[in-house]
Amino acid sequence: MTRPGALPRLVALLLVLLAGCRQAPPDPPPSAAERMSAEASARIQEGKWSTAEDLLLSAIRRAELYDDLVGQGSAWSNAGVLLLARGRPSPAVTAHRRAADCFAAAAAERNQGEPDKLDTLRARAKTNLALALIASGELDDADQHLSPLSVQPPTAEELERARKAAKKRLRAQRRWERRDKKAAALQRSHLEGWHAALHAQTARATLALQRGEPAEAQRLADETIAALRAVEGEPGVPTSDALGAALAVRGVALHQQGEDEAARASFEAALQLDRRSGDPAAVQQHLGWLASLTSGALAAGYFIRRARVARQLEELDAAAADLDAAARQAASPPLTALICAERQLITRARRRELRSLEALVAAYAVPSSCAPASDGEATPP
Repeated sequence: MTRPGALPRLVALLLVLLAGCRQAPPDPPPSAAERMSAEASARIQEGKWSTAEDLLLSAIRRAELYDDLVGQGSAWSNAGVLLLARGRPSPAVTAHRRAADCFAAAAAERNQGEPDKLDTLRARAKTNLALALIASGELDDADQHLSPLSVQPPTAEELERARKAAKKRLRAQRRWERRDKKAAALQRSHLEGWHAALHAQTARATLALQRGEPAEAQRLADETIAALRAVEGEPGVPTSDALGAALAVRGVALHQQGEDEAARASFEAALQLDRRSGDPAAVQQHLGWLASLTSGALAAGYFIRRARVARQLEELDAAAADLDAAARQAASPPLTALICAERQLITRARRRELRSLEALVAAYAVPSSCAPASDGEATPP
């Protein structure tokens, strides 16, 4: 049992930990879901809990819609903080477990965030989970989550490198801002024809696929990808949509030639761009391809993530079908538990019951018949 006064101190410590997330912005920049989550964190510190809850529900919806695992983890982490601040340690534990699972799944992906950033987020998620477990009186479990964590102070050389990197990033940001204002209008006027030609090239690659010519389709897609990557990141040059489409065509072509590992890498790169451009239909399609190129627990994870996108699009029958496909791929206890929770979310979505954080968290607090395996077994995303 938590001692009187212990819970407020735990909340204060959690808020101090969260404050560290709001320092220098990460590179690449945070997603929309991460920004909403950071805004919710500020509202929690101000005591505006209702506003924070609305922001977190929106952040989770948006992150699931675009399969943004880092955004999902950030939102769930702050949801755990809010629930603990409201004196609800048990749901807070569930929320923090979801955050840890999302960050672990993002770390397993090739294109979901910078490794150093993810290591920091995973460590913070474990600490927050341990604090929620302490508040729930589950001290042994909390100790298991804290024991692997260690904090080594940075050396003088590391601090100096960090200072130089921060100055370099600030100079680059200012340079790009000045350059963008002058160059954007000029580049847009000159690049319309070029973009049209690239889209036509991708269409020709798609036609080659339909004609049973995957090698030619790959050649055309590779030319388009090379042309787009040569200017990727330039101010005023929107490349995400065109590049994502070309990468997807390349993935199909590689698959038809039996190069499934290379095809998977192409679809993962396309998925990263789908998130950036904000195209949930493309996210859904490319998660489906990734599921078809893999098997077992990995394919099941892709199907589960695809089901979340479908649920946010209110395509609930499609979401249920994806969960059925996930269940056929693997039957481990953690997967069974997660699929059970996702089915509950679909049921509650049909009833329009997902209007509060506690309703969302309750779906993941699965009954004993769906309980996850013992400690030490990996949890799917």
